[in-house]
Amino acid sequence: MFKVLIAAILGGIIFFAWNSFSWTVLPWHQQTLKYFNNEQIVTETLKANIEKGGIYLIPKMDHNSDSADEANNHGPFAFISYQPNGMEKSMKDSMKYALFNSILVSILIVILLSCTSDLGYFARVFFVVMTGFIGALAGHVPNWIWWGFDTNYTIVMITDSLIGWFFAGLVIAAFVGREQKYGIGD
Repeated sequence: MFKVLIAAILGGIIFFAWNSFSWTVLPWHQQTLKYFNNEQIVTETLKANIEKGGIYLIPKMDHNSDSADEANNHGPFAFISYQPNGMEKSMKDSMKYALFNSILVSILIVILLSCTSDLGYFARVFFVVMTGFIGALAGHVPNWIWWGFDTNYTIVMITDSLIGWFFAGLVIAAFVGREQKYGIGD
C-alpha cells in the first residue's frame, strides 16, 4: 500500500511539474491566447457594466427560443470569466491548489490502475495516459463545443495533459505493478 501512495504522490508531482514547465518555459500556451487591442477601454467597460464576479455571456440567451441561434450566428459571442478584484489569490496559492489537484487526480488514476491485473509496464503507462486523456477530453472539449473555445487552445490543453500523464505514467507504472492488488476486490 505504501508503494501505491508513493506512486500517486510522485505521479501528481510529476504532472504538476510538467504543467509548470509547459506554461512557463514552452511558448505554445501563450501562442493560443489573444489580447485586446485596447485593454484599458475593455477594462473600463467591464467595470462600468458588471458588479460582481462570475461567468458572463454575450449575447444574452433565452434557451427556450430561436433567438439564441440568431444571436450566435451574427456575433459577437463572448464567454468571459470576470473577477472585478483580480484573482484574489497569489500565484503561490494557485500553485498549491494546482499541486493538490494534480496529486488528487493522480491518486484516483492509481486507484483505477490498481484495480487492473496482468498489465505489463508499458500497458500500465498506456492506462495512465488514456485515463488522463479521458479527463482532458471531458474537461476541454465541452468548452470548445459549447462556448467556442479556440481550437488551437483546446488541442494544446489536451496535448499538454497527455504529455504530463505520460511522464507521470512512467513513474506510476514502475510502482504499481501487476503483482500488486490494492483495488476493490470481487
